[in-house]
Amino acid sequence: NDSSLGWTYLGNLTSPVPAYTFLIDVTNDGIDDLLVNGFAFGKAGSIGLVRNAKDLVANIATEEYESETIFDDLFWPNWAEKAPAGMFDTADVNASTWLVISDGFLLPGSTPG
Repeated sequence: NDSSLGWTYLGNLTSPVPAYTFLIDVTNDGIDDLLVNGFAFGKAGSIGLVRNAKDLVANIATEEYESETIFDDLFWPNWAEKAPAGMFDTADVNASTWLVISDGFLLPGSTPG
């Protein structure tokens, strides 16, 4: 902990692979959730969800958290965000929780395609 820098260590959330994290209210309850975009060379990429990031922060020092896998067939998920309201013309009740996911990785020297 270094309070002179304005941060405090709260606990540890582990991932079996390198990952990006995003705070997004995926569950539409007014509380941000934590999305965990996992990727690794030679393995399928995934997106995990830890519901209620506020609860996670409050209890991470005393409780263990694991993300719930919501997608496990991606290549290399880079970014995730909620689709803008009205993006899809649908009566689907879950349309407000659709995610737009940037997926892929272009290695130096390779070509898109």
